[in-house]
Amino acid sequence: MNESTQGFVYFTFGSMVKIESMPRHYLEIFYKSLANIAPIRVLLKIAKPDELPPGLSSNVHVLTWLPQVKVLKHPNLKAFITHGGLMGTQEAIHYGVPLLGIPLFADQFTNIETYVRLN
Repeated sequence: MNESTQGFVYFTFGSMVKIESMPRHYLEIFYKSLANIAPIRVLLKIAKPDELPPGLSSNVHVLTWLPQVKVLKHPNLKAFITHGGLMGTQEAIHYGVPLLGIPLFADQFTNIETYVRLN
C-alpha cells in the first residue's frame, strides 16, 4: 500500500460472495476493467486464489485476507469496490473513501441506493 504512490483500489465482495466462483463473463469484465486502470494497483481479496481463471493484469494483487480498516484508512487508497455490505460500506464512509457499489443481494441494493442518495 505504501509503495502504491499513484494510489490503489481495494476490491472485495466480503466473506459471503466468492468472486472466484462468479460466472466467467463477469470475471472477464472485472479483469478488463481492472487492467484499464493500471498503473493503479488493485488489492483483490478473495478466499481461493487458485480457483481464479488466468488472465489478471499485473497491477492486480490477489490476497486471501486484508486488515480492512487499515486498508480503508490508508492515505493512498483511491476507491473501494464493494458489494454494499453494511459494515464495509460504513467503514469506508467513516474514512471518506469513494465507493463503487456492485450490489448482489439482500440489503446491499438498499445500502448502495442510500449512499448514492446521500452522496
